[in-house]
Amino acid sequence: MDAQSVLTAIEQLLTMNGWVASKCATLSRPFGQNTNEEKYDHLASQGHLYYIGMVIHSADHFLTDQLAVIVQRARRLGTSNLFVSMLDYDSSDSTETLTDLCEAVLTLLGVPYRIRRVPGMTVDPTAAYYPLEEAHTRNLALEPLHELLEKRKIRFHRVIWLKGFTCPNDILETIQISMVNEAAMVCG
Repeated sequence: MDAQSVLTAIEQLLTMNGWVASKCATLSRPFGQNTNEEKYDHLASQGHLYYIGMVIHSADHFLTDQLAVIVQRARRLGTSNLFVSMLDYDSSDSTETLTDLCEAVLTLLGVPYRIRRVPGMTVDPTAAYYPLEEAHTRNLALEPLHELLEKRKIRFHRVIWLKGFTCPNDILETIQISMVNEAAMVCG
């Protein structure tokens, strides 16, 4: 398939409203401008670098929606102003296939990324220690942040942590609030 066919197929996929997206009043598809986005124009014009991190664990039910949100923010803030780090932590659903889709979308749009799959820390899920595993996976998703600073001296203006579903304007609002509060890492 040529790139245009893939982009068309992806655009059609991202126009589907999932059960989560249908609850988000600010999510417009396909990639339309939201009516109240002009209050965030100053964020787009500053050219800052933003690091988006997320850990996915058997969450195929919202990954397509999150990808659509990331694509909207990349188009708004600039594809070269984002770095996306996704960590698929021992998913047992179709998350692996959807992260392959994420890879294709981010590659075609020119958004730098790292998508990584890691096995679970424990063989028996009932013996898992949730806070330890959450900290471990969060640190793995943040590894590129440290590597880019050490190896290439790339500094990000903000780290945006996606945990659960986030609406497109929520990301911009969170960035704005973090700037007012001088916070380096923000989470919706």
